[in-house]
Amino acid sequence: MLQAQRAVELGLVGRFADARAAADELVRKQPVSVLAHHIRCYELAAGGDVEAGLTACAQALKLDPKSYDARVIQGWVHLAQGQLAAASDDFDQAVALRRAPGALAGKGLIAFKRGNVADAEAAADEALILDVGDTEANLVKAEALLAHGDVDAARSRYRGALKRSGPNWFEGRQASAALRQLATDK
Repeated sequence: MLQAQRAVELGLVGRFADARAAADELVRKQPVSVLAHHIRCYELAAGGDVEAGLTACAQALKLDPKSYDARVIQGWVHLAQGQLAAASDDFDQAVALRRAPGALAGKGLIAFKRGNVADAEAAADEALILDVGDTEANLVKAEALLAHGDVDAARSRYRGALKRSGPNWFEGRQASAALRQLATDK
């Protein structure tokens, strides 16, 4: 368990090469652990090795097809790659397993990308009821607020999301890009 915690903590501070090495070691020591493969999936994807991340997610799902975490991480990776259909399928399967913020926010962002602001906002609101601090749900809510013309509230949500996630991987990059765009739109 300490190896798993170490891998996660290294990833959280942006030490992706070290996080990957720790996750690789965890999988080597526990090759049939769904948690080990799930952590490896996240660390690989967060560190930019998307294909290896997807392979690790697939391995976790092979070990446990009902792994909510692996399904959600795979969905976010697919979404980051622009694969909306694959991401939508992942999030639908995750929500069927458990109605939790990660999958709901993913469904919301897909709805937004497809032009359905009302569904996006509803998914974000449901996710935020479950976890008011969920970074992805706050990003979706910010997008909806922006679509409604509430720039100040959207900016506040983006800043909060960036503060919680840091500038790394999907959430931080999305929040940073949105804030830069809002700054140039003044």
